[in-house]
Amino acid sequence: MNRIIKKLLIYTSPFFILGSGVHFKLCKDNTFSFAGKISNYQKNFSGDDFLIAAHRGFSSFAVENSKEAISMAANCSLVDFIEVDVRLTKDGQLVLSHNNDVTDQFGNNINIAKTDSEKLLTNNLIYNTSPTTFTNKNDKIINDRVKILNGTSYNIASFLEGMYHCGEKDIFLDIKFENNTKEMSQALIKELKNVNTDSIIFQSSDLEALKYLKMLEPNYRYFALIHEKEQLKYAPLFDGLGLRKNLVCKKLVQDNLNNGKEISIWTLNKMKEVDKVTEELDSLSKDVIYITDYPDVLAYHLQSKEKQRKKTNSH
Repeated sequence: MNRIIKKLLIYTSPFFILGSGVHFKLCKDNTFSFAGKISNYQKNFSGDDFLIAAHRGFSSFAVENSKEAISMAANCSLVDFIEVDVRLTKDGQLVLSHNNDVTDQFGNNINIAKTDSEKLLTNNLIYNTSPTTFTNKNDKIINDRVKILNGTSYNIASFLEGMYHCGEKDIFLDIKFENNTKEMSQALIKELKNVNTDSIIFQSSDLEALKYLKMLEPNYRYFALIHEKEQLKYAPLFDGLGLRKNLVCKKLVQDNLNNGKEISIWTLNKMKEVDKVTEELDSLSKDVIYITDYPDVLAYHLQSKEKQRKKTNSH
């Protein structure tokens, strides 16, 4: 992939949320704190050399896959791609959710595949998460966001609502097949007739199902989500690979780039993980897509490392 210089969008900075239940405290941090540096970087952003994908929307500021999270990612100049998860309801409609089971405000479990879309889309849900504790002092900003989001009320977005809120960003559609390959594929093709699809990339960890979808609709880009090395045999069949972070190997990435494949790496939320990946990739670190819940933190970290590298090499 050629290096892409991102253009500064004219959208308003997303570092405030009204009506979402999330209060972001960057304004209280001074410019010398880590959070303050990220805020300043965002405000003064004029482009960089890295490709960032907002995982399930800007999911560290608003509930994952919600309209709010997607809108924030769409309005953020740091973000190049938005990744969302697609599921099929009982009545054959597409909605955005990573998990098949969600929880309503009364604590009742709702199974998306066994629920009609009308009931699902009008139900007030509660977001529950099991946050990972980050020990690095600069990761406090990450811990704070996760704590605030836990217990937030939200509504599931329909597929078309999600596509609308993505704006002009490129979109990764992570398709959650549930032994419904034919039905899911037909629903996607039907819905996408009403959408500008130039920017859409299909991806899935169910690679046999993804093969079927590509056979039906070959004119899209397709990424195979690779969990383990044995799945790399599917690489020639698709346009790109989504590599789990622990599988990143410079030779593997270089070979696939040389074969015209695009590469994304998921899901990078800890800065130590980012450092490990970029050190392994070395000169290829600008040729991959970084998928993260924290686009602003990751973008700042990557660009800071790049600035330091250039400074060191100049001496």
